[in-house]
Amino acid sequence: MINSMVRLVAERRPLLVFGISGIVLLLSGLVLGVRVLDVHRRAHALHVGEALVSVSLCIAGAMAVCAGLVLRMVRELRDAVSAVQEAGARPQDAAQPSPPAELDWPLVLFGVPGTLLLLAGLAGGVWVLDIFRRAHALSLGLALISVSLCIAGEMAWLTSVVLHALRELILDLTGSGEKVTGT
Repeated sequence: MINSMVRLVAERRPLLVFGISGIVLLLSGLVLGVRVLDVHRRAHALHVGEALVSVSLCIAGAMAVCAGLVLRMVRELRDAVSAVQEAGARPQDAAQPSPPAELDWPLVLFGVPGTLLLLAGLAGGVWVLDIFRRAHALSLGLALISVSLCIAGEMAWLTSVVLHALRELILDLTGSGEKVTGT
């Protein structure tokens, strides 16, 4: 019963369900991360457990938001397929659902920031290796931040590719033929 209710809500309002829960998780992780950084700044000690929980919350939140966006596009795709099936062999006569306007440029909106986050994470990883090479000590805090940035960047970049592919499929199915260049 609970599974049916969650599925019903998630299919009808994926951004509401996954977006809000993702933002709550993300903000919780950020608040805990700020606390970890404050303790580190004042006491020069890293609470590894809290840092890992902070990173995990941020990653789970980002994944939930990405899932909400992808599920919204899947819903739009389902609507486009239904409209084409109802119109029969002439999809141009069907009511033309189109991808959400805010997702017209998924590669720009998610791919560019994702690439920047990934590059920042890789730069942090190089910095961790340089510190280790010189001091023979692992900067655990910087390593956690680097890994988190890499994972967030990769998730954003992969989400942009999936959203772009779904958007192009919706445009093809609806017969609009409008290929947005630069996405």
